[in-house]
Amino acid sequence: MIGITMDVFLKKEGQSQDFYIVKPLYHQSIVKYGGRSMPLTLCYESIDYYCDILKGLVLTGGDYDLCPSLYGQDPHEKTKPLKERQNFEWALLEKFLKTKKPILGVCAGFQMLNVYFGGTLIQHLDDWNGAVDHKGSDPFQVAHSVQVVGFKPFQSFDQVPVNTSHHQGIDQLGHGLAVAAICPNDQLIEAFYHTEHPFCLGIQWHPEFHTSPLDQVIWIEFLKASYEN
Repeated sequence: MIGITMDVFLKKEGQSQDFYIVKPLYHQSIVKYGGRSMPLTLCYESIDYYCDILKGLVLTGGDYDLCPSLYGQDPHEKTKPLKERQNFEWALLEKFLKTKKPILGVCAGFQMLNVYFGGTLIQHLDDWNGAVDHKGSDPFQVAHSVQVVGFKPFQSFDQVPVNTSHHQGIDQLGHGLAVAAICPNDQLIEAFYHTEHPFCLGIQWHPEFHTSPLDQVIWIEFLKASYEN
């Protein structure tokens, strides 16, 4: 079973309750390549149980940002923290890493992994000199290419077209992480892996939309590592 973290929508005016949501595409991608998935509710009491039963963990994307205080910065006006989701996933990640089971971080999950390992973020790419448009308008469409620079399962690729949907990016890379791919237009890090963990991969784009030939490799390698663990 592969755990999938979920978006959290907190109660607003005219809304009677909080609710969770997860894109079916994560589940569909896992099932397509032979796995099974389970959405993870934000229940701290269940973290040990999750770590025991799961074969792998996907830290999904979402319309939220990490609190800049986690990496020693004051918040930018465009930064949108969601502490409820952030704090739970941080606690889950802390425990799950000890299992040495595979982890895939997508978009916001990619950024969480970087910050967890001591890295920092560019809070708003529009303010970053030379950045191309990374927000994108349609995640089913190619937005720019990435240049593969590392990670053994990616070695048969050179430049690959991918989608994009993010307004933040990596500034300083976290400890123990190595670059797997960059955007050649502005050198922004687009993928990394942990050099000592058996399989800990972060991807800034959204492989669940399968716009890139590399996306298939990402899911196959993640699930292979998960079910061989």
